[in-house]
Amino acid sequence: MLGPYLSASLFFSYATFEDLNNNNTGTTEWRGGLLLDSHISSKTFLRFGAIYSRVKYNNADLGEWDRWSALAQIHYHFSESLIAALTYRYQTRKSTVVGDSYDENLVVLTLTKRFDAPQRGVDVTDE
Repeated sequence: MLGPYLSASLFFSYATFEDLNNNNTGTTEWRGGLLLDSHISSKTFLRFGAIYSRVKYNNADLGEWDRWSALAQIHYHFSESLIAALTYRYQTRKSTVVGDSYDENLVVLTLTKRFDAPQRGVDVTDE
């Protein structure tokens, strides 16, 4: 917690994956990132983040790549069971394999309706 309405998450991971199909496609992977969350009102939540990923294949022909992602999201709660989210993500991937590098801009609007959310003032433990 950075304050009453602001929190941050820092994460890192390292993993190795073996190729169980004998395709020589095992990998070594590193990931890390930072997410900042802000509750700007009782109904509105913001998230900003940056994530770095690096994947190196055991097979040199498959190469390796680095990817940077930047994220911005806004969530709005119309009610306890109806939530809208607008997400923007920029991603750039640099690969040692020709034609496997790219830049991406992505915008996604999501509307979620939860049917299991309890209503206010209703005790769901009494049957």
